[in-house]
Amino acid sequence: MLTRDPARAEAVADELDRVNAERRHVEERIRFEAEARVAEHGDQPAYVLAGEGWHPGVVGIVASRIAERHHRPTVLVALDGGRGTGSGRSIPGFDLLAGLDACAAHLTRHGGHRAAAGLELDADALDDFRAAFVAHAETVLDAADLVPEERVDAVVSGGDLGHELAEELARLAPFGHGNPEVALLVPAGRLTDPRPMGEGRHHLRFTLEAGGARSRAVAFGCAGRLPVDPDTAADATFTLELDDWRGTVEPRLRLRHAQPCAPAPITLAGEPDDDFAAALAAYDDKEAAADGGAARRDAAANEGAAAPATRVAASDPAGAEPADPPRPLAPRRARGAVRDRRDRGVAGTVAAVVASGEPVLVVAADARIRRRQLAGLLGGFALCSWRALERAPSLAHEHAHVIAIDPPATRVERATLQSLARERAVHLAWGEPERAYAARVAERDGELCPALTALYRALRDGAPLNEALAAAGPPAVAGAALRALTELQLVELDRGAGRARVPPFTARADLDRSPTVRAARARLAESRALLAPRRARAA
Repeated sequence: MLTRDPARAEAVADELDRVNAERRHVEERIRFEAEARVAEHGDQPAYVLAGEGWHPGVVGIVASRIAERHHRPTVLVALDGGRGTGSGRSIPGFDLLAGLDACAAHLTRHGGHRAAAGLELDADALDDFRAAFVAHAETVLDAADLVPEERVDAVVSGGDLGHELAEELARLAPFGHGNPEVALLVPAGRLTDPRPMGEGRHHLRFTLEAGGARSRAVAFGCAGRLPVDPDTAADATFTLELDDWRGTVEPRLRLRHAQPCAPAPITLAGEPDDDFAAALAAYDDKEAAADGGAARRDAAANEGAAAPATRVAASDPAGAEPADPPRPLAPRRARGAVRDRRDRGVAGTVAAVVASGEPVLVVAADARIRRRQLAGLLGGFALCSWRALERAPSLAHEHAHVIAIDPPATRVERATLQSLARERAVHLAWGEPERAYAARVAERDGELCPALTALYRALRDGAPLNEALAAAGPPAVAGAALRALTELQLVELDRGAGRARVPPFTARADLDRSPTVRAARARLAESRALLAPRRARAA
């Protein structure tokens, strides 16, 4: 930059590039040798690694890499004849300078601070220094100190990882020690399609699949292997950057850390855990058999005349108004808010809200099935079905956040959601797959004939009630089918004893005589209108 001669500037730049490439090659060679020595020593609270011919100007960089990867205080020593020059890097919770002070008898000189330090020693003192340094680490570090912590600045969904966010993050540059790069956590994603790249093929290109979106990603210095198998869901942190390749600028994720998902449990709310008890609870839900849907119409009529700024377009993930548009929400109170996260990915939305530390209630079309689907991916929240929340809105009273991962299927469910938004944050998190799933659940719950047939035949053949209900389908459907059969006098139920039987003589029954069947069909007709795909509604 100081010369005015372009030819001289180009020559200096070429020389710098050559020297940098040589340094990177030396660093890579030392790192591979150091990693081999880590494997030889096994799991220890600290590492002292040494090698003949290691460059003393590079061992500090490699020590930093080893300390970061293994989360252990690490000292690398470059041996040259009978002398050794070393550099160390620490981890939170370990004072590196104090550690060297404790081993000073084996060193000729040392200095630094708690995070980084340098030293010199005689080569024949190396083993004694290693033993003393590891012993000191054992006395000051406990098991919790040796568990690495990954810094996370934000939890995001796969749908957030686009050009717009990458540009916003780029404005925070330059990054360095005092301004680290932004770390984004993407929960429950999959790292797929790995392809080696770069000299030595020690780096990887791969695809992140999360929240229904696919994003370009790279992993540097990973020895050609991803930390999590492509078939395993992972919580992964990334840096999102703009990659300029031959004039084409695209967002790209750079992998920082990934591990298999290990979430907290999910608590089922509003219904028993046991399937048999849940089916009997559904049988006892007499309000579900209310003929003609009068209660639903009353609730829908009171959805609230309120500020037009916030609406719950419950059935359309694309944001278009449904065929029968909802009324505006009531005015917000202090904590009331509707946050539209539709089509951005369920996992990222749920994980971000759970990370707030406030109690969260997730609402789904079928809580039992959703719990099985989400177990091992997400956790730390309560989960209930729309039916349970409709019966008991008080389920949400102890929760600061309500997240709808499936859309409400009826006007009364929509009214319930709008009512809750007056007191707490309500997050709309579904997309097209969730709309389609809610529609399938509505068909299952509304068309009771298959469940009625299966339950009747099982009881007729002498099956115990619990087995007969299991044969009829999910507890909500089986309980409704049992109620319909008793209404039609095709089954006699001893509720207290938990037994049922088919009377010896029964005539063919008209299913329309059952209030439960009529109510289910009315509910299904309403759900079909509200959950229809946008194009079907437009037609």
